[in-house]
Amino acid sequence: MAEFILKDMAERAGLAAEYVIASAATSREELGNPVYPPVMRLLNREGLDCSCKRARQLSSADYERYDALVEDPRSQTVGIAHADCPEDAAYLARLLRRNKPPKEILTVCYEPVTGSHVGPGALALFFTGKEGVRMA
Repeated sequence: MAEFILKDMAERAGLAAEYVIASAATSREELGNPVYPPVMRLLNREGLDCSCKRARQLSSADYERYDALVEDPRSQTVGIAHADCPEDAAYLARLLRRNKPPKEILTVCYEPVTGSHVGPGALALFFTGKEGVRMA
């Protein structure tokens, strides 16, 4: 849900070309499944088409893309936000510390209002990217 809302926001602001917006799961339980039907109906009511989206798991290519986009990780604070999945957030933090560890990793749990919009299991990564590239 958050992927499609963020893409729409970036497009409406004329910034779509400046962001890389994607989503992936940390678990395997929903792999290949479409967007949850009630969420799909809600997005469709807002004019957002998510019919082509299928759940996929984070891959090594996602981490390589982070490595290619992140700007000077040792000097920055990286943010991880999660919706009731602290184990997934901790796993992502461990992966980040492997190759290009940031100076600091702040992990927060979405508060209930945002959490109800992104859904349980949502995980977001925030960092400063190379000039001219933003990833969401």
